[in-house]
Amino acid sequence: MKYQILDFYADWCQPCKAMKPMMEELAKEIKYPIKKIDIDRDLTFANQYDILSIPTIVILKDGKEHKRFNGIVKKADIKAVLI
Repeated sequence: MKYQILDFYADWCQPCKAMKPMMEELAKEIKYPIKKIDIDRDLTFANQYDILSIPTIVILKDGKEHKRFNGIVKKADIKAVLI
């Protein structure tokens, strides 16, 4: 089973800025890739995943959406999905 984490954000988004250090910590602690997607630069990709608000974290499992978090989320909540 393979996971991938998609982190949808924008540079102007204050909650996204608040989550940035936590996501950087998470990237060091897990073995799965985290892809950061700036919705202002890659709107097509954001539309593909129906991103309506940011920050949004989408966890893919074997290429399919497994879990989605909207807004500020705790690192432990994300890690719990990856167990």
